[in-house]
Amino acid sequence: MTQRDDGHDYRDSKNKQEQYEKQKKEKREQAQRLIDKWNSWQYDAYESNKSTWKDEDDLDCQAISKLINDNANNLQ
Repeated sequence: MTQRDDGHDYRDSKNKQEQYEKQKKEKREQAQRLIDKWNSWQYDAYESNKSTWKDEDDLDCQAISKLINDNANNLQ
């Protein structure tokens, strides 16, 4: 392999790594936006549905919050 080929391989590898890191960062940011929205929306859902809100709805919100928070820890 020539020196030029080694340089191309290095740049290709570096570009792939940079692209991977960029996508990873974007996914973390998107996940954080969704977490923040959910934290706001769950209370809006309750306020909008007070008259028909049931204990089951509370349990559903708690389960969703737990899933989100458990997965958020994996993103850090």
